[in-house]
This record gives sequence, structure tokens and C-alpha cells, in this order.
Amino acid sequence: MPVKRVAKQKHMHILCLGLNHTTAPLALRETLALGEDVVRIALSRLGCGHVPTPLNELVLISTCNRVELYAASSEPAFAELESFLSAVSGVPVDQFRPHLYRFEGIDAARHLFEVAAGLDSLIVGEPQILGQVTRALELAREQNTAGSLLNRLFQAAIHAGKRTRTETAISRNAASVSSLAASLSERAVQDISEAQIVILGAGEMAELAVEALRKRGAQKILVINRTLERAQALTQRWNAHATTFENLHAALDSADILIASTGAPHTIISREMVAETMRRRAERPLVLIDIAVPRDIDPETSSLPHVKLYDMDQLNDQLEHSLMERLAEVPQVKNILNEELILFEDYLNSLDMLPRSLPLWMPWSQGNVPSNPGGGVAWSGGVKRDRTQHRDGAVGVIFRPPDATVSAYIGRSSVALRSLSWKRSSSMARSVGFIASRTCRNRCGAPSGFVSAASPDIRISSVNRS
Repeated sequence: MPVKRVAKQKHMHILCLGLNHTTAPLALRETLALGEDVVRIALSRLGCGHVPTPLNELVLISTCNRVELYAASSEPAFAELESFLSAVSGVPVDQFRPHLYRFEGIDAARHLFEVAAGLDSLIVGEPQILGQVTRALELAREQNTAGSLLNRLFQAAIHAGKRTRTETAISRNAASVSSLAASLSERAVQDISEAQIVILGAGEMAELAVEALRKRGAQKILVINRTLERAQALTQRWNAHATTFENLHAALDSADILIASTGAPHTIISREMVAETMRRRAERPLVLIDIAVPRDIDPETSSLPHVKLYDMDQLNDQLEHSLMERLAEVPQVKNILNEELILFEDYLNSLDMLPRSLPLWMPWSQGNVPSNPGGGVAWSGGVKRDRTQHRDGAVGVIFRPPDATVSAYIGRSSVALRSLSWKRSSSMARSVGFIASRTCRNRCGAPSGFVSAASPDIRISSVNRS
């Protein structure tokens, strides 16, 4: 019987569309910022096929400083990404289009690698973004919108981000006033988990300081604010304690470290107040860190015995030094990213040599690929059949020529999502296999078939419908 090869499907494009702190003002970023629940709902509509779109895969990153959409698409569908962002945020496209950047292919991958490494952050090398990239991938996986291509892309970017932080000092020095205050606090005491830390104020700088202290192991944190409700809102997020200015004197008596960060137009802690406190402390040291502008703490308190005061001028000197040290690491970071990009580009190039998937909705009996109720895919050339079940529920009948390593590819597109190898010592053979994914069948209402083969002497004679 004459045999027809499986037709190749269109090349998949990697797309990135987004905006960040360098291209869009805060007011616009606030309107486009998406919580996890909104992201889940938006991705679930795409994952279930409720939205007709050329987008095959989608991952969405949303932080206070950036909103970015990464897609795998059969065409450069930037207009569809703009419409998608507008629909989920409720912001008309015309309001954010002038602030967008667009990357495609390896440029999109390079941008994501730089984001994961912290090179594209407001503070170079900040560590939080790597966790946010990881979480974005997790959310897309939950909604089945991260397929083989974006999984590979994001895993490569996360790996690259981890390498830059372990092999360079890009994230080792405090690079914000709040993180520097937390770092000074950690160095000022023997055990930060046992130190009593008082935070004066409950604004953004105060919360960043609390967050940085928590990450360094601080356990005893008291937030003092003019209004108790504002202080409680902060402490509930970070499992700390709250009180008002009426208890400031008692808090000073018990404090090992005080970080002041209010918006008051005058000093709140006078030299006399600290002197009175020190008389009751039996020479126990007190560290005062003033990150407020105007200052919250009278600078004359630095003359008191056993009191160490840091103000913004001192902190900025140290901060500038820390930032210079981080910037000095950027060339090494870029070298690491280039190494990882070469590996990812090799992966992309290898996809052109892989076979393409059967059309998702094509009946298996169509054309010269007849249905085979007996099961499996029959191949010429004396190949051997193996049956396996993948952890996501996909079932496949895998074929391999004798004495050769074979990879079976599982996914919704022509790109390999998972590979299963038999004989690691031998060289990779261009092998064959067929996968019918239960996951896709249950979600989309039809099975998906994938063939991985490139050898010209291998022919398809039949395909298992189930």
C-alpha cells in the first residue's frame, strides 16, 4: 500500500510582549497589574479552547514593575497578545500600546533570561524576580497553557537565573535602602532571630524592611504607626506585631534595633528620649537606622554611649558601593546567559530536524494513514515496540530500532515536551513513536497524535486511534 509522510506543520514562533518600569509610568503599571486569581481565569479560558486564537501556549508574568506575556504561536500574533492583555486587565489597547516592547524568537528568550537574572530589574540583581518567573510558569502549567516550547524556555531561563546568582555576586550585596537596613540589622546582633526589632512607620519602605528582615530570619518584629489599622494591615501580611505611638517609649526600652521610616515632617525620636531609654537599659546597645526623609531621629543621638545611628547619607554611601559591586558582576552574568542561550538556540535549531505532529483534529483514518484497531503504530525496518505511560497520564506506544537510543516525544505541538531514552550509552537515533494524550483528549475532546521520526527508511503503515 502506498505510504504518505506526515505533512509538516507551521514553524512555531516564540513571542514576548510587555512593558516595565523603563517604558511605562507607575499609574499605568498599576492598572495592568494582575493578581494570581485573574491570571488563572484568563489562562484557563485559553487552555480550554474557549478563545479562538493562534496562540498555542501562553505564560503571563505580572509584578509591580512589569507585565509580560510569553507565547508560542503559529504566527507572529502580537495583535492577539495586545487584545488578550486588554481583555484581562480592562485597559484599552490604545492606552498601553505606546509603552510596549516586542521580542520574537531568540530575542524573546534573551529578554526572559535577562529578566530571570535580574538584569532588567529596577534594582540590578534583585532576587525576587526569579521566584516570580518560576511562579508564572507554575500558574501556566496549572491551566495547561505552558506546553513543550514555553516549558523548555522558562526552565532554561530559571536555570540561567540560578547560575548567575550562585556563580556571581550579582545578588549578594544589599541594593535598596530597606534591604541595606535589614543587612545592617543582621550584622549588628549575634542572632537576628532573637533580636527585638522595632519598625517606626507602616509605609512602603517599612514593609520592604519587614520583608527583608523576615527573609534574614528575624522573628520578633514590632511595627509602630500613628494609625493601628495601617500597622495591623502590614503585620498581618508578615506575621509581626502592631501598636501605636502611645507605646513608643516602652518599645524603645525593649528594642535591640529600631528602623525609622515615617512620613512625618519633623523628628519623632529626640536625643532626650533616647538618653532616657539608655538609662533604663543597663548599657545594652541600641542600633538606630533612619531611612526617612525628612529624618525621624535627631542626629545628636549618635553622641550617646552604646547608641549607633545610621542615617540616609551613610546608607546611600554604602548603597552606592553595593550597586557598584553588583554592576561589576554584569559582564560575568552576561557570559553565563550567553552560554545558556547558545544551548537553548541549539534546542530551537534541533526542532527543525524533528518530525511534525499530526494535525490535532485530523481523523486518524484520513488519507493514507488508516485506523488500526489492533493498537500501536506499525513501522517497517524491523523495529521493536515498547509501551509506556507518562506521569501526566499520556499513554504511548514507543518504537525503537534494535541497539539504538530512542526518544518518545509527548506534547501538543511539534516540539518535544518529554523524552524517554532506552540505551544511554549509544548515540541518539532518529527514532519513531506515537503518543495519544489522555490529558488533551479530556480537555479538548479529541486525541492528539505525535510522531517523532526523521529517518527516510522508516514509514508509517498504521496509527492507533485510541
